[in-house]
Amino acid sequence: IYGPKVMIINEAAGSGGDLLPYMFRALGIGPLVGTKTWGGLVGIWDTPPLVDGGAITAPRGGFYDLDCKWAVENEGGSSTTIPNCSAFFASRRKPSGL
Repeated sequence: IYGPKVMIINEAAGSGGDLLPYMFRALGIGPLVGTKTWGGLVGIWDTPPLVDGGAITAPRGGFYDLDCKWAVENEGGSSTTIPNCSAFFASRRKPSGL
């Protein structure tokens, strides 16, 4: 797909929703616009069920960048912050500054 690109992100994104903006930024594809993502990219697996049938999760793996530094966790920022205000946008008013 040719032409300029922008990625819209918000705080509901996590896991792969954090990796995709991270890679989008790392590759210089375009700006990130929205609110900071959740910032969690850790793997959880092999957590046994509890005796009462409940479950727990525990982080078991993380993400390191090519410089062997802990990455993605708590980084989910955007180039331009636009608040996620559903009620405001539903009112069909234009936010100031846009």
